[in-house]
Amino acid sequence: MVDSDPASCRAAGQAAAPSANVACSQSKHYVFLIKGSMKDRLNIILVHGTFARHANWCKENSSLHSMLVGEFPDADIKVFNWSGFNLHRARLRAGKNLANFVARNFAEDDEAPLILIAHSHGGAVVQYSMRSETVARRASGVVTLATPFFVVEARSFTPLLYWIVRLFALQAISLLVLAMVAAITLVGIYSGDIVERILHSGGFINLVALPILYGLFKLLKEVYLGFIASKTVAIAERLSKTQLGLFAELCPPSISGIPLLAFAPVGDEARRALIGTFTLSRTLSNPVFFICGVSLIVPYLVLWVMFRPDYSADEIMTLYFWLGLPAAFLALPITAGIALLPTLVIPRALHAPVFGEEGIVENFLLSITAAATPAAWEPVSEEVVKIKPAFLSLRHSSIYEDKGTLAATSTWIRKTLDQGSKDAARITTPAYSIGPFASPSQLVDFVLPPDRR
Repeated sequence: MVDSDPASCRAAGQAAAPSANVACSQSKHYVFLIKGSMKDRLNIILVHGTFARHANWCKENSSLHSMLVGEFPDADIKVFNWSGFNLHRARLRAGKNLANFVARNFAEDDEAPLILIAHSHGGAVVQYSMRSETVARRASGVVTLATPFFVVEARSFTPLLYWIVRLFALQAISLLVLAMVAAITLVGIYSGDIVERILHSGGFINLVALPILYGLFKLLKEVYLGFIASKTVAIAERLSKTQLGLFAELCPPSISGIPLLAFAPVGDEARRALIGTFTLSRTLSNPVFFICGVSLIVPYLVLWVMFRPDYSADEIMTLYFWLGLPAAFLALPITAGIALLPTLVIPRALHAPVFGEEGIVENFLLSITAAATPAAWEPVSEEVVKIKPAFLSLRHSSIYEDKGTLAATSTWIRKTLDQGSKDAARITTPAYSIGPFASPSQLVDFVLPPDRR
């Protein structure tokens, strides 16, 4: 029972603590309302973005800080500073440090709501921090300002391995054709003019080449390509384990039960940079694939050179050993290396300004893109705001000075607090999937039937 008699309350408040407890415990319980009651208490953490350590918008007297103090005078506002490096590892480390920051600065029995406000890549830091029960249990809401939310997907590299195996098959055909030419040339060395005329007779070669080619290719398919396929499968299995580990580490968690207010400014320069990156990467990949395809013609150009009628048998054999065989063997690794450029080198260079520096392995195994709102966060409220930046300012960096954004943030926080107790948060890791080519062992089926393995 709560007594509202002012006189009784004042008397109890003026008495010494022990005597007050005795006097007030006879038949009634008293609740003393002081400034900053449980209903009005609020904890707020501000998280800056990339390259913005000790950001001005987090400091006192900034527009956002002043709004928070004015609207929520009893709020305990703290600033979390991290390195601000545009690196995935830096954001992962910052997420763990943010969880420790919450544990250090707020008592375990502190039941005041916790609101996290983050700008730009600071939103990713908050996402990663949700992996900690300390943050997930306490957080009552999250506000993100122009955050590009990462979308991490496992690349299906198995089709690429299929393509590599097919390249080896094409290389085998090239070697077989060269071997056939060498065999006929060797016969020509000891048979004089008759075989030499046969050597330069395209009709005879057209008649004989197909059955010889089929027989030799069938032999190599069982030995040469079977070996290549088995090695490729072993590599694919190791890559799958590495991919699973990277996916679990870099993929933001799925969040349910923690309300999110995501602001996306119209004409956001960072978002435009992301779109430009994708476009440029695709544009640069086209000539790379063209060069890759042209390089496969090299062994056949060598064959064309070897059939010149003014070359003697000795010269043809010299070309075969010193030009034909090296060209046939080197065409495949050179082609494969060039083909990997769009996946490895180009994204590594272009992702640095917007996504953070990624390693070659990460680029090969994972596809990392960005979205205005996270795909696996419920509930989400998206606010698309039009911002008129100040002179020499960017919309991406002016969002925390925008009056409409500040007003919407205040209204949303108050609405979230008025809803009372929140549902228990559920934090899970998104399912790891790489589509229809999930089993690398399917590569063996392309080369060897099950009864011949």
